Amino acid sequence: MGETGAAGPDAAAAAGPQPEGGAEDAIKKLDTAPDSLRETAKWIVTGTGGIVALIVGGSSFTGLGSFAPDDRRLWLAVICLAAGSLLSWLPFRKALDVIATNVTSLREMVDEPAMSETRSRVDDLLKNICPEEYATVEKLSAAIDESAAKRLKKDAAEAIVAEQTELLLQIAPYVDYALALGLTVELRRRFDLMITTIARTAPFIIIFFLAFAWAANPGKVDESPLAHPRPASIAFRPENAPELAQSGLPESCYKPSLAVLLLAEKSQGGFSAVTVPHDTCPALRLDLDSGLTLISIAK
Repeated sequence: MGETGAAGPDAAAAAGPQPEGGAEDAIKKLDTAPDSLRETAKWIVTGTGGIVALIVGGSSFTGLGSFAPDDRRLWLAVICLAAGSLLSWLPFRKALDVIATNVTSLREMVDEPAMSETRSRVDDLLKNICPEEYATVEKLSAAIDESAAKRLKKDAAEAIVAEQTELLLQIAPYVDYALALGLTVELRRRFDLMITTIARTAPFIIIFFLAFAWAANPGKVDESPLAHPRPASIAFRPENAPELAQSGLPESCYKPSLAVLLLAEKSQGGFSAVTVPHDTCPALRLDLDSGLTLISIAK
């Protein structure tokens, strides 16, 4: 016989003794607590996820492509993003534990080491509810197992079956109440652990994501205009083909080379330039590195 749903309300009422204060009312009150805690955990997950998405999504990932592989700012952004993401998983994992919490049997509370704290708390609450022989989770579980074993024996007499069935009906309200208590207490324990985890990790998560946002968005690079803009040419490279094609620049304009006019030197190295317009070749703004290698194109 399963311990969950040991008997319906009518059977429990007909069985005689019930937990003081009314088992049905007490269980109904306990049934609302888990739903409330789970709903709160869902809102916390949603809110935290929204904040993380806002910080990370508001940062320019495209800006990372402009960094050289040996740029410290690039690696700072990558490390901070990874650290912030890993730390964010901790509170999310605890929230998932809250949402997925369930207590299916008294035996689970007795045998599961992680639920020792919950079992102890439930035992304290059962002392004022159950008779002495059922006053702990272990005693109640053992009584259920023993009674079920006697009742289900192949050679059990009808009198024994009837006696054990009546006993199980008498114990049913205590089992239902103990399970409801166990679920509520375990859920509250995990909820408190989730809140503690969030409180401890949130400052570091915020710091790492803000550091990522700062590193990934270096801001506008100061440019020093050249006293005399000077002409130059960029040799065509196959990896430039997709971006050049999207810019609307005909192949005849950049094969075999692209004529440009260097306008300003960037503080981090490289140049701002513009293509030399003629005939069907439009003027495009370019960003070049110090070796006159194309970085990006903007109309």
